[in-house]
Amino acid sequence: MKYLLLLILLFNIALSNEQFFDTEQSIFESEHLQQEEPQSNLEDALPLNEEEGTEEETQINTFIEETIETTNWFEAIPYEIQQDHENNIYAKFLNYPEKIHTYQRFAVEIEALITTTNYTHLETRFLGAKNIALINPQSPWEAQSKANTFHNLFFFKVYSANFSMPRFQIILYNNDEIVDVLYLDAKPIEYTSIALGDELFTDVIAEDLQVISSKTKQYSNDELLTVLELESTNGNLEDFRLKYVDEQLLMSLEESYPKQKLIYNAIIPIYTKVLNFKYYDIRTKTFKILSVPIKLEEELVSTQTDLNPNNSSVELYKKTAAGIATILFLLLYIFKRKRVFIVLGLVCLLVFYIFAKPNNSIVIEEGTKIYILPTKNSTVFHITQRKQLVEILTQKGPFSKILFEIQNNNKTIGWIKEKNIVED
Repeated sequence: MKYLLLLILLFNIALSNEQFFDTEQSIFESEHLQQEEPQSNLEDALPLNEEEGTEEETQINTFIEETIETTNWFEAIPYEIQQDHENNIYAKFLNYPEKIHTYQRFAVEIEALITTTNYTHLETRFLGAKNIALINPQSPWEAQSKANTFHNLFFFKVYSANFSMPRFQIILYNNDEIVDVLYLDAKPIEYTSIALGDELFTDVIAEDLQVISSKTKQYSNDELLTVLELESTNGNLEDFRLKYVDEQLLMSLEESYPKQKLIYNAIIPIYTKVLNFKYYDIRTKTFKILSVPIKLEEELVSTQTDLNPNNSSVELYKKTAAGIATILFLLLYIFKRKRVFIVLGLVCLLVFYIFAKPNNSIVIEEGTKIYILPTKNSTVFHITQRKQLVEILTQKGPFSKILFEIQNNNKTIGWIKEKNIVED
C-alpha cells in the first residue's frame, strides 16, 4: 500500500502543470503576477433576448456571449391567476437606477413579502428584455430579520440605447408546487453615452479603479511589453481598453463582485514614458485620470525568449523525480525480487519518457508570418525568408507556438497559423 501511495504522489508531481498566461506572462518573473489564472464569474452572465444588431454591437457583446449557454431563466412559468385569488406574495424595488451609462454595471434590489406559511422557496424569471445582460440570474433570495421578508440583488449591464429592462416574474413554491406568482414591472431608466470621442477613456465606469502593479520590458527593437494589474469596485473591468494601443489583450479577469481584478497586456512604442487613461467615477460623476510611469527593465524580452516549457525548472524537477523513482524501484526489484517494484519502475520510466522526449519538429513554408500573440489581430514580428525547421511547443486554436532560429543561431518563440505548416 505504501508503494502505491508513493506512486500516486509521484504522478501528482509529474502531471502538475505550470500556470502560464496566454502571452507568456512568466517572462516578468514576478510571483505577484504569476498567479493561477482566476476564473471569471462572467461566465454566468446571460443576454436577455438580444436582437440582431450592428457589427459594432456584436463586437461589444462578444466578451459575454462567448461564454453563455441558453437557459430557461428568461421563459415565463405558466400560471393562471383566479378571479377570487388572494395574494400570497408582494414585492417592491428597494434600489433602482434612474440613469445609466454605456457599459455600466448596475444593481436592482427587490424586496418580497410572503403572507403564507406554506412555502419553501422563491424563484425569479426575467421576461421580455432586450439588449441587456444579466450577470447573476440564479441569485438566491436571502431571508431578512423581519419575518417572511426576503431580498435579492440582481446585476445588469446595458450595451446600447435600444434596450428594455425585463419584467420580473417572482414564483413562490411549496416544494415543487406553485403557490403564487407575482409580476413586477420595470421602471423607465435614462440612458446616456459618455466620452465616445475621448481617446483616453477606457470604457470603465466604476466607484473606484486602481493600478495595483505594473511591469515593463523591452519586447523588440521598437516596442515594449507592459503588464498592468488593475482592481475596480462596482465596475466593468471586462471592457477595459486603451484606445490608442493597437496590440492589447485582457489576460485574466477575477470576479468577486463588487470587486474585480484584471491582468492586462499592452504592446506600446519604445519611446512611451507614461500611460494615461480615464475612468468614470459614478460616485462623483466625474472622469478621473490615472497615470502609469513606464519603467523599463534592463533585459530584452524579444518575443518570449527562454519560455520553452521543456526548459523550465518545473519540467526539470518532473524529469528528475521520475528518473530517480525509476532507478529506486529497479534497485528495489534487484534486491528484493518483488514484481511490484518492476511494475512501478516501468510506470515511472514511462512518465520520465513523456517529459524527457524532445519537442516535435515541423517545417514551415517560406513567407510564414510569425505573430507575437495567438490572436486574430496580433502583430507580425517576423516573416521567414525560406523553408525552416522549427520545434512545435503547444497549440491554441488555429495557432501553433513554435521555437525557431531567428538569426546568428539565436532562438526565440512565436505563433504561426496551422496553414503555414508544410511538413511534419
